[in-house]
Amino acid sequence: MKPTAFAAAAARNVHSARGFACHAPSLLCAMPPFASYRHGIAARLRRLLRHTLVELPALAARLGVDERELRLSMDERSPRTSVSVLVAVVRHMGVDPTWLITGEYSAHTHHTAMEADGEAAERTVRRLLSELPASSGEWPSMPPSNHMGGNDSG
Repeated sequence: MKPTAFAAAAARNVHSARGFACHAPSLLCAMPPFASYRHGIAARLRRLLRHTLVELPALAARLGVDERELRLSMDERSPRTSVSVLVAVVRHMGVDPTWLITGEYSAHTHHTAMEADGEAAERTVRRLLSELPASSGEWPSMPPSNHMGGNDSG
């Protein structure tokens, strides 16, 4: 799958906001390390998606995800990562899933994700999440629900 015009606009906005030529993932990889994978994912989502210059409800609609899931995935204090949000960002914005989840770029997963259908992209995202170190207690196992972390009460 090729990045959409939506993804190209996001990359242009990152480019113009920073004042130098660079595509979004390589620019955003220079983020500081995070104490939490969920917080790191949320920070990468916020930095990538804020450059789309689209309000959150419209952005969720473009990505085909629930607005609440998108908001929770990007929450600064207590992010609840949604697999559907991660998959949508990977598919619709042409983002490397390894970069989105770990902060490290992988040409292999980026290329594979661009060629993948929705189910294959979801399997890749779930595999990457399951491979995160469990020492932090954040990812002890892949829950059956769509959310990673937090509780479902809101």
